[in-house]
Amino acid sequence: MYQDLGEGFAKVELPLSEPPDKKDDPELKNAMTGHEFIEPVEWKKPNVLLLQRHDYYEALRPDRTINSFDRLWMITVTFAPDGKPEVKWERDKR
Repeated sequence: MYQDLGEGFAKVELPLSEPPDKKDDPELKNAMTGHEFIEPVEWKKPNVLLLQRHDYYEALRPDRTINSFDRLWMITVTFAPDGKPEVKWERDKR
């Protein structure tokens, strides 16, 4: 994410590296991340950006087969007047 400063752009770091409560999710305890990606959905307001994050995992079942599953997150980023982002995560359980 980059912010327009008028005479150039500055990179804005967003805290999106790990979903909240990932460490407390029992299904993820022995799972490996296959891949993850974040995509923009829409600007809700000039200072509110909606993102969607897809996480894909694999875990070994007791019968030695592989369980593939995912997590989908809606992330709302609200930029304060000083440019600092506030991030709110919400799990989409579709």
